[in-house]
Amino acid sequence: MILPPFDLGGVSLALLGIQVNRVTIAHYSIVLMGITLLDIKSIKRSFNQATKRYDKAAVLQREVADRLLDCLDLMLIEPQCILDCGARTGYMTQALQARYPEASLFSLDLAEILLEKNKSALKICSAYEVLPIKKNSVDMIISNLNLHWSNDLAACLREFQRILKPEGLLLFTLLGRDTLCELRESFGEAGAVHVHSFLDMHDVGDQLLQSGLQEPVMNMETIHLHYQSLSALFRDLKATGTHNANYDRLRGLMGKHRWQKMLSNYKNFCHDNVYPASFEIIYGHAWQATQPTISYQNELGETLISVDAIQRQGVSNE
Repeated sequence: MILPPFDLGGVSLALLGIQVNRVTIAHYSIVLMGITLLDIKSIKRSFNQATKRYDKAAVLQREVADRLLDCLDLMLIEPQCILDCGARTGYMTQALQARYPEASLFSLDLAEILLEKNKSALKICSAYEVLPIKKNSVDMIISNLNLHWSNDLAACLREFQRILKPEGLLLFTLLGRDTLCELRESFGEAGAVHVHSFLDMHDVGDQLLQSGLQEPVMNMETIHLHYQSLSALFRDLKATGTHNANYDRLRGLMGKHRWQKMLSNYKNFCHDNVYPASFEIIYGHAWQATQPTISYQNELGETLISVDAIQRQGVSNE
């Protein structure tokens, strides 16, 4: 049996049925000038509260997972160690185990109660920006509709680059900026900001390039779901842990007049009494270099060089 390549400090693991009780979750609570940050504690709480209803409501998540899995048909890789990052209750995990039955597969998620429902034997409860995983230890990382819940996508991508083995694969999806555009516009015209701020595909691509990963490929599509009522849409969003997690969100109840104005605005998008909801899906994949990368660009465009990598390649300071 292959031993898991994970450090044990500060994480909750279920390895071969052995429970480690100590849980440490990294929460990002720094407020930066001009940047709308996410309330990670609120995100974690929402996912945990959605545990009982998640599987029934996660229609979009399963559909996108299936499309992401189809992409693997084009990838020449036979991974021995796989990380499902943002595994939730385990739909993707089970599909990957069926596809790669000999691989060691680890399920990682921020929400420990949601993760308990995941049937994988190998589970990690951790934030995504600082992974408790050894360097160059994972053959493939797959993340479905998860990375838009991070305050620091660049840090997530750098961590993926750190833990991937040479020629390892990163494959992911996340929600783009036009997600729930009907709801955002309806609330906006009612004088309220009530929809999560999602990422632009070009920004994601830039950060993927800066991470040090190679041969990045980006794609995008829009999936439209249709509801008989707005209340049905809101039920599905709540049941999948999806909510406005901005720190500057309205904390109290919205006034009746503003709420009614939003409902009236949304009806402008309806056809045949059906309420549409748009979800922009960003797809991305990239490869770890054959040899360890010795440099990468940060968000300021500065090139940073790993001293360890220089030493490995025999470069001296003389």
